[in-house]
Amino acid sequence: MLSSFGASAQTSVLIEACNGLKNAAKRANCIKAAKAQATPTAVPAAAQTTTSTVPAPPAPFSLDVAAGVCESLMTKLATRRAEATVDETASNEQTMVVTWPGVDGRPPAYCGVDRQTRKIVSIGKGDKAMTGARLTSFISDHEKFTQLRKEMAAGNYNNFVAQAKQALTRNFKDPSSAQYRNMFVSGTDLPVLCGEVNGKNSYGAYIGFQRFYSTGDTLLTAVENPQENYVFERMYPSMCGKKTVDIAD
Repeated sequence: MLSSFGASAQTSVLIEACNGLKNAAKRANCIKAAKAQATPTAVPAAAQTTTSTVPAPPAPFSLDVAAGVCESLMTKLATRRAEATVDETASNEQTMVVTWPGVDGRPPAYCGVDRQTRKIVSIGKGDKAMTGARLTSFISDHEKFTQLRKEMAAGNYNNFVAQAKQALTRNFKDPSSAQYRNMFVSGTDLPVLCGEVNGKNSYGAYIGFQRFYSTGDTLLTAVENPQENYVFERMYPSMCGKKTVDIAD
């Protein structure tokens, strides 16, 4: 494409050549054509097309999709995806039931997933099933624990320690007055808060520091009891034997 300066010079040359024509009519037409050639032709703006980003549709519901949903909760099955099959007898138009064969003498595991919402509606092993409110509570606890694991991986133990202390002092006369020392977190797969705690008795007097362990789950939380200490002594080494980080009192 010629620059504006180049186009102007070319037009001048053409007009000068036109002026050399003896015939007036031809000379006029030549000059007119030269000027027309120099006039830029307006090019209509191209029609602008707007493209909206449309989210990709979800993958068609399948055994692989359902198994992936189940594995988000039943994490130990993640390495056994190839063994997952559809239980055609238990499945229906609304729910796909995925099953994994039992290992080491254990019963098969299964998980039901809603085909529309792609949410888990049942889990179980053998003849033991979990559904409804109990399953909802279990999923909620799992999500909280997963969040705690992420926080601890980032070096933030505050919420885990608070939850473990709450489970530990649930039966204390005055939980808010409990004193702690020598605390640390043990384990990685199952983090445990370990240390010593001192609580008050019914008379408001401290009874002295005693060892404890707490996962935040009341079923896996205990304080040593000199009178009934057999179970605690058996459990303490496995619960608190893998120190990972100290916790400030």
